Amino acid sequence: MKERSVKFIGVDVAKDHLELFSSGLKLPTRLNNNPKTIVAWLRRLLVEHPEIHVVCESTGGCENALLRACWQAKVPVSQLNPTWVRAFARSKGLLAKTDAIDARVLADYGSVFTPKCTPEPSAQQVRLAELVARREDLKAQRAAESNRLSYLEDPTMRRMIKNHLRWFDTNIAQIEKLMEETITEDPVLRHKRQVLVATQGVGNLIAATLLADLPELGSLPRQAAPALAGVAPFNRDSGTLRGKRSIRGGRATARKALYMAALVGSRCNPVLRDFYQHLLSKGKAPKVALTALMRKLVVHLNSQLKIHTLQPSQC
Repeated sequence: MKERSVKFIGVDVAKDHLELFSSGLKLPTRLNNNPKTIVAWLRRLLVEHPEIHVVCESTGGCENALLRACWQAKVPVSQLNPTWVRAFARSKGLLAKTDAIDARVLADYGSVFTPKCTPEPSAQQVRLAELVARREDLKAQRAAESNRLSYLEDPTMRRMIKNHLRWFDTNIAQIEKLMEETITEDPVLRHKRQVLVATQGVGNLIAATLLADLPELGSLPRQAAPALAGVAPFNRDSGTLRGKRSIRGGRATARKALYMAALVGSRCNPVLRDFYQHLLSKGKAPKVALTALMRKLVVHLNSQLKIHTLQPSQC
């Protein structure tokens, strides 16, 4: 009996609708972006085409309903980096960008590269990620308000901003308490945090940030962990030209957490401190040396989580 080939469905996600495309399948061009509509569509589609694989991009949360519907229906789904997909489109000579073109490009990307499925996170993992993202937003807004306070002279405006700063402090403290509760309630997250904070320089908040923004940590190859965190130096060589290696891409929130961990580690962690001083003695700039520490740190944390994997209970 001939095996059915997998049909890749490209889904371009907008706030209100989904644009669909798949070569060889008759699909509605557009669906409303709400859970009930997506689930009903998947159920009808699976009756005739059980071998499907949905491909979409990260869009800041608009794709969540689609992801949850696919996980509920046991449909393989891959959430891709938009930068990779756009580069793939340019490689095909597609410079125009519309919802229909993007859906077609996503389907083609799936057929060419067969991307890995995006695993379903636990409810606690989702909650932790949302809390960490909200904390980062509030910290950025607080910094902006604090900067405004430094040059205002009007007493009323200064009083208003000081009240706003106190509001930020209260809400950030509440979010950090919720982060602590979320990790404590989940045995897997609790165990991972315990492994992470065993390294000097990594505190509870840094560990929580890494668990939220780098959930893959502990399952990555050695070379992949720094690249995903955005601390891997990339070559810029061509012919006889040897360009300066620099980091780029990756996940900004995790990179900031690693920077703070490396900064603290360069002072209190004997291994990191010696490595940092060794780099400085070779003439490396302090920021370059700190970046090297960040790379060394994320590789170490990834390996430690691999070694100390929490085994499921036998009872």
